[in-house]
Amino acid sequence: MRTEFCRRFAGTTDVAFLADGAAWNWELQRIFFPMSLGIVDFYHAAEHVTKVVDLIEDHHTPSGRKRRKRWVKLLLRGRLDVFLAEARQAFPPSKTEAGEKALDYFEKNRIRMRYRHFRERGYFIGSGVVEAACKTIVTQRLKGSGMHWSEQGLSHILSIRTALLSNRYEEFWRSLQPTTAAA
Repeated sequence: MRTEFCRRFAGTTDVAFLADGAAWNWELQRIFFPMSLGIVDFYHAAEHVTKVVDLIEDHHTPSGRKRRKRWVKLLLRGRLDVFLAEARQAFPPSKTEAGEKALDYFEKNRIRMRYRHFRERGYFIGSGVVEAACKTIVTQRLKGSGMHWSEQGLSHILSIRTALLSNRYEEFWRSLQPTTAAA
């Protein structure tokens, strides 16, 4: 992954690392892509808003849907502090501890949830494009009925499929040819 990144984006200074809010993702970013801007996938963040709403009321009720919609919009518009303040105020006393734990996700990822800022600069805030590419490149070819792959076979077929789908097929094969020295 790092090799392909360097091949395609060498010298690029404007790189985003889009992931859910799990700590292991940010560790990967820190190790392999320290130059990148971390962004929490907006749709994962919205799912966490739903969990916060459910601590207050069922998000399926009319008032729960309205609350969730408002808080998701606040998040999208870069108003995380307003969302956090409203949520803290809305928690019933019996749910304050659970509520703080749920809001910790947002606090830990605050810098990665500046969605208004990211959108203004043209960054993707959702991983749907990447997930669709994975489905197209990997799932359609490798997860057919009765298919079984060795790790080596999987690696080879993915290399070929990726080169083919990215219009680099000829370049890929040329790179595999041994260079011959002139006599």
